[in-house]
Amino acid sequence: MVRADGQVLLDVATPPSGAHYVTFPRPDRDVDLAYGLAGRTLSATKLFLADDPPVKSGDLDGVDSLYVVGDVHGEYGHLRDLLTNAGLVDREGLRWTGGTKHVVFVGDLFDRGPDVTPVLWLLYRLEHEARAAAGGSHVVLGNHETMVFTNDLRYVMPREILVARLHGVSHPEMYDIRRTLLGRWLAKRPSVMRVDGVLLAHGGVAPATEPRSVAALNDSLRAFMAEELFYRWADTRRGATPHGGRPLPGGTGRVGSCSRVGGRAAAPIARVRPLDGQRRPDICFGLRRV
Repeated sequence: MVRADGQVLLDVATPPSGAHYVTFPRPDRDVDLAYGLAGRTLSATKLFLADDPPVKSGDLDGVDSLYVVGDVHGEYGHLRDLLTNAGLVDREGLRWTGGTKHVVFVGDLFDRGPDVTPVLWLLYRLEHEARAAAGGSHVVLGNHETMVFTNDLRYVMPREILVARLHGVSHPEMYDIRRTLLGRWLAKRPSVMRVDGVLLAHGGVAPATEPRSVAALNDSLRAFMAEELFYRWADTRRGATPHGGRPLPGGTGRVGSCSRVGGRAAAPIARVRPLDGQRRPDICFGLRRV
């Protein structure tokens, strides 16, 4: 069922077997989606369609209470218990109850666990609810996000692959950062956050990046993710994989290092354009498994 402002826009019965999905014109307002059986709601989420997902700068000041969560890895049940025990959500509907508190999820929402999609929908909704309460629920990208974006599926659970296949798409297509709602939302999340005097990142920040601002680092990664090269990290037909240390074509450099061959980078490089316009060294993003 699809509702907007209390009005039912669509109510469709799907076959009991196979994938349950429905296609409808995109409204210009927020909608509630609910899926159930015999009048009982089994799953529900909200789509915030009135505006595009905001770009997160990664800078935050004046935070009174900060919670940090790492490596959820599709463990929806553990995440639910963690947030409820911390008093950040209620037990009935997992609605934000943290008030002005802030929680940061420092990457690796994907892979290893069986419930990546429910985790993403929960954090997508909590971000909006927390912001409305003058608090914050924030996602920082980790290496397993970029692995799925670039079709590196070594750590994806079979259940997640099956869900995508039943819907006639690949697992990465479910989160395509150019075409899907969740993907576009994730692509605008930062890779580094600064909360007052605390710097938060999934795998840490290399000393060479120290002169750059948080905004410059995040802008650089977003710019690189918008390039076609980003989607070829895991393209084995071109001789390169994101984490295997295999040689790139035409040289001896290895992915996972920032070695250079013939004066040129032998691994995908995100070129930083600082806000002050000064030239800085190149930065390798997401090339090592942490």
